[in-house]
Amino acid sequence: VGPKNPMVLKALIGALSDVDARVRHASVQALGCLQDQGAVGPLIAVSLRDRNPGVREFAANALGYGFSTNADTVVALMAALK
Repeated sequence: VGPKNPMVLKALIGALSDVDARVRHASVQALGCLQDQGAVGPLIAVSLRDRNPGVREFAANALGYGFSTNADTVVALMAALK
């Protein structure tokens, strides 16, 4: 994924609610690659609530690997799990 662009981030976050699990999965993958802090909340929501277990797992992995060095991400994920 190219340089950080707010419109790209917005489009990818919007794709997280697509009816097609393949689209949601691809969006999660792209957001994980971007590692933009604006994606943390939406990825947490997907990891907890997506109707497809594979998409939920992929979102959790994206958070764990893509954002693992950011303490804010860990705090946000822990708060979401409470």
